[in-house]
Amino acid sequence: MWRDFTVDHAGVRIAARDYGGRGRDAVFIHGGPGQNLATWDHFIPLMDADIHAIALDMRGNGASSDADDYSYEALASDIHAVVEHCDLVAPLVVGHSWGGQLAVCYASRHTCGGVVGIDGWITDVSTELGDDVWRSIEESYAEDPFLRFVGTADELAHVLREVQRLYGDSAVAVAGRQFVECDDGLYRWRRSVPELVAIQRTIDREGVVLKTDLYASIQCPVLLIGGEHSPGDRDPRLGPWGFSRDATVPIAERFPNVQCVWWPCGHDIPHEMPRQLAQTLKDFATALP
Repeated sequence: MWRDFTVDHAGVRIAARDYGGRGRDAVFIHGGPGQNLATWDHFIPLMDADIHAIALDMRGNGASSDADDYSYEALASDIHAVVEHCDLVAPLVVGHSWGGQLAVCYASRHTCGGVVGIDGWITDVSTELGDDVWRSIEESYAEDPFLRFVGTADELAHVLREVQRLYGDSAVAVAGRQFVECDDGLYRWRRSVPELVAIQRTIDREGVVLKTDLYASIQCPVLLIGGEHSPGDRDPRLGPWGFSRDATVPIAERFPNVQCVWWPCGHDIPHEMPRQLAQTLKDFATALP
């Protein structure tokens, strides 16, 4: 059974979950923003406790508190606060999507045993998203029933039961962690559409200045796992999210500690190929120095 805890760091409360397990310490970072640590609940047990797994809600997500600073430096410092709180030494750092970028960024600043980016990492494809893309994002958010929901605890429970019926336990765990009770006693998605877009714009601006020179500061093995049918591979113009094959292969050619592989799936590898990913992580962790 897991153990939940919080870490107070630089005025931010970081919520984290220790899943237990033996062997190499590993920190798991969710995608998003708009996701949270519950995205790993279904996956961690597949590793049969062969890895000591800890996951966290990044600031502004899940049960972690809001913040004024969403820079990659601040986000990396949150990860390190959890690492230090748990007395982890050279942990394996695993991130999916945006979390993969954060894992690479963290490893460029702190000592790690290994890094795994799951369909998300830093490349030199760094064109900012255009206004037309942002308008499309805002329109899709405005129509999202979760983001528009306002209701009582019973009404929220009804919605989450429907999510569970349609998408399973893992989806309802993630969704439920994003709702908060407000002063009027009603529940809302923890971010309004303008707030969510503002944070994502900040992250986009931050992401475009990150370059592959960061890998020169990473001394540990790095494994990048891409989905052959992921949007990031089909469209290298996705700004800091442009982790296409063409943008990634040169990284492995330039840095001998970086390996990239491509699997026959889409972006959500932890859900699409969970058992293969679990075995790959266990094998990677076992082979680390």
